[in-house]
Amino acid sequence: MSFLWGDRMTGIEVLATIAQLGVAITGFSGIVIAVRQRGVETWTPSEILRFRNMLLYGAYLLFFALFPFLPHYFGASESQTWSFSCGLFALGLASKEALTILMMHRHRVPHASRVWGYIYVFGNFSFAALLLGGALLVAGTAQFAIYLAGLGWTLFIAVSLFVRFLLPPMKAVEGG
Repeated sequence: MSFLWGDRMTGIEVLATIAQLGVAITGFSGIVIAVRQRGVETWTPSEILRFRNMLLYGAYLLFFALFPFLPHYFGASESQTWSFSCGLFALGLASKEALTILMMHRHRVPHASRVWGYIYVFGNFSFAALLLGGALLVAGTAQFAIYLAGLGWTLFIAVSLFVRFLLPPMKAVEGG
């Protein structure tokens, strides 16, 4: 009996829950815009980049939580499903971070925000490498665990961006 597609349906439930969280984060980001005291036109480059990333990570959670079902239902074995899914996820994270680095420099994001950005970039490249390793593995349960760790990391970033977006800037806290 395989872990993901077996009788317990544990893996499917986990992926479905992560997909729901991705939709929720993306939906709540719209609420953030509505309740912010400043209009969108007055946002700093850091806030714009953070908001774009928050939307993107929510979409990544949804897409990559549901993606493994596609190769599975087209007849791929469990190992092939996870190899392909891990490889695509690694490519997605790495290419997203390459674009983030370009955007941080193009929009002249302040140094304090760049530090957080580089932490996210380093984490994403690390998880992309881990996922690439998962794509090369042969054992299905280890691949699922690596894939789940990548989704967990992506969820952590999405939630941390959401929380950082809700918190007032540090200058406002110091001045108050």
